[in-house]
Amino acid sequence: MLAASSASAGAVLVPFKTDGARFGIIGDGVVDDAPAIQAALDSVGAHGGGVVALPPPRVHYRIASGLKLPSFVTLEGPAPVNYPFNRGNAGACALVADFTDPAQWIIEPKTKVDGAPVRFDRLVTGALPDGVTYNCGVRNLLITTKGRIPFGGVRMHGCPGAFIDGVAIDRVGCGLLVNYCFGGQFRVHVDALYYGVAAWEDANANVFEAYCSHSIPWPKLVPADYQLPFMHELRDGLVDVHRLSTPEHAARPFGIVCGASKSTSTNNVFDVVVEQFPGGMFLFNAHATDFRRCYLEGEANRMSHAIVASRSRFGIQALHAYLSNTGALFDLGLATTAKAFASGILYTASFGKMPPDDGSSLLIFEGIDPGAGGAPVMPAIRYLTRPMAWALLALQNGWRAAGDDYEAPAVRLDPWAQQIALRGTLRGGQAGLCGVLPPGRRPAKRRRFVVPGGQIDVAPDGQIAVTPSGPLLSLDGVTFEPW
Repeated sequence: MLAASSASAGAVLVPFKTDGARFGIIGDGVVDDAPAIQAALDSVGAHGGGVVALPPPRVHYRIASGLKLPSFVTLEGPAPVNYPFNRGNAGACALVADFTDPAQWIIEPKTKVDGAPVRFDRLVTGALPDGVTYNCGVRNLLITTKGRIPFGGVRMHGCPGAFIDGVAIDRVGCGLLVNYCFGGQFRVHVDALYYGVAAWEDANANVFEAYCSHSIPWPKLVPADYQLPFMHELRDGLVDVHRLSTPEHAARPFGIVCGASKSTSTNNVFDVVVEQFPGGMFLFNAHATDFRRCYLEGEANRMSHAIVASRSRFGIQALHAYLSNTGALFDLGLATTAKAFASGILYTASFGKMPPDDGSSLLIFEGIDPGAGGAPVMPAIRYLTRPMAWALLALQNGWRAAGDDYEAPAVRLDPWAQQIALRGTLRGGQAGLCGVLPPGRRPAKRRRFVVPGGQIDVAPDGQIAVTPSGPLLSLDGVTFEPW
């Protein structure tokens, strides 16, 4: 056994699992247990990691400040907590945040950027070899609040391999925020005022099993003090740039928020239930997102749009949507690819805004025949199966199609792969500009490719510059993402 150097006198640390009571944690609902719990977390972290086990409290564990998890450390209660939160969960371990300053999270990792903690309303971006917290977790806890509502429940930012299991989060601004996390697993029940679960900015290859309900009273807009900052940043471009129907999505409470502003969030898997949020799910720069089961429900005049998406690619294996006499199923914007298998109830006031006919958006419903009778929305469902057409390139400066048995130079956007592809062979010109890609078929950053017969540079304004090394230059196989 190892002595705990930073704990209270006489505390003993058992490798892998440590009784939190040994650090002076009381659990009477009056004493602030945050210092003692934090001492236990830090001590276990200093000895290489393990579990801090909280026994059933006499009343509950009151904390007056947020807790920070070190790498390889789990904070664990005695029994799983399931919806509806503390009902019927004998021995459930309640951690009650009693904050005077709501600008904080109840639990988050010890992640730092440039040696400093990350502000409560900021994200982790870029490579952080020295500031990342690894494999931390929370298990079997009811996390709730009294007094002022904190900004959020649990923030897993900059912590690859993080997990939450058997946890309920109640009465917070945002329930769970996952940011700069890879390979995490999150099984959580959230009752939040503004956001249920947010997976944003390099939240990649995570698995979520989330039940999100909207707290009473039901605010229809998120106040500035609780608005996730990346949602505010998107506001000005949602209609004009990203082709969504309203800028109000930026300030609307959503059950699920997934995507990124500066990069992408990819390969996330969701099993979700979202109830009573004004917005069901918001996806932006969310790619290869897999909704295995998706259940969305709102009472009359509650849910405005069940699924809002722009610049995203996602699939839904089983979609159940029930919006009582109000609300639309979809609001789909620019460069959105969606494939949904609708099963069970599919009842909405309207099908919603279809994807723009920009050649980059595609919506396919499987398992429903649009000509069959049945669910009220069926007459509005349509299949979008247009071919991914190639557009011929307008060549300049003496360059022309090679002719003979060669394909003509052309470009297209593949909405499933979310890639722009070039093909064809050209001849006859000199080094320099050879053509211009049409809008919507251009990269966000300059790209350079070595191809048979030379080199090509593709600029964000669509200009293609060539450096030939022979009489023929092939564009076959050149692909790039539009972001």
